[in-house]
Amino acid sequence: PVPKPFSLLSNGWSDADKLALERYNWIPWSQKVKNQLGMASGAWRFLERDNPCPSFQVYPAHHRAWIDADMVVRSFLSEICATTERPYFEHCSSAAEIWETLLTRHTCRGPMGQIEALRSFLSVELSADPKSWAVPLTALRDLNSAIWASGTPDPDSFHLTGLLIALSRHNDVFVRGLIAQPDLTLASALRSVAALMAQPPATGTGGFAFAASSAGANSRPPPRKFAGRKEICSTPVCPKPDTHTWPYCTAPGGGMAGRPVIEAQTKAREDRQAQQTANANRHIKHNAAGAAYTTLAGVDYLLTPVPAPAPPTAPAS
Repeated sequence: PVPKPFSLLSNGWSDADKLALERYNWIPWSQKVKNQLGMASGAWRFLERDNPCPSFQVYPAHHRAWIDADMVVRSFLSEICATTERPYFEHCSSAAEIWETLLTRHTCRGPMGQIEALRSFLSVELSADPKSWAVPLTALRDLNSAIWASGTPDPDSFHLTGLLIALSRHNDVFVRGLIAQPDLTLASALRSVAALMAQPPATGTGGFAFAASSAGANSRPPPRKFAGRKEICSTPVCPKPDTHTWPYCTAPGGGMAGRPVIEAQTKAREDRQAQQTANANRHIKHNAAGAAYTTLAGVDYLLTPVPAPAPPTAPAS
């Protein structure tokens, strides 16, 4: 007999329930998916690779029923994932392929994913109110699974995690710049820290982000140049490094990370104008007598007359 059609509804899924990498919620999400598919007869089989599509030549009706049912499960999975997840499986041709892609993405995230999960795990806190513990306890469970999904953490992972946690409280911009590096290792992080320690004191956190964004510079070629030796953006993840420099970069780790592009462009224009004014004024000097002068070709030229000396005092009679 031809399998009966079934339907799946996503009405009971809130935005917070949807699968997203930054939420570390694969375990509760996948369990809820299996429970809901289990209530639709045979739906769960479409998550398995050993459920091939029947031959159209031999079983045309079964073939069409399988295609329809697989499309139901595929659409359901797409609806209960965050929009950031969909580009990773939109090329998949079956529900089983989508499931396998998501499983790999969320349980095999590599060293950096493991380090981030470990860092988040060690940063979870429980408040004084036991009624508020449900969310952090769930986070601990999910983060623990994310940590061990990539295997046993090695000593370098623990060291790097401790370094990120130690820096986080007072150097958040610097830490975000480090994490933005796709090939971050303990060695490159320590080089970045050493570079920052060697820098002169800077106001604000801009210097921190600069050191972080150039953390991997020792292992990468020097930044490219425009014609005329104009520097370009050194943020590792910048999508358009040839359009601006680091202080005006809105990518993670940039000087204006998270800000609108138009705001960064306005800031760059204002800074250029201020620099031009400063350069124009830089050539004007004042001597000990208070007169303004400038130096051209090694010769000093007065810009204002020297103040007249005080008149002589009349002799006493």
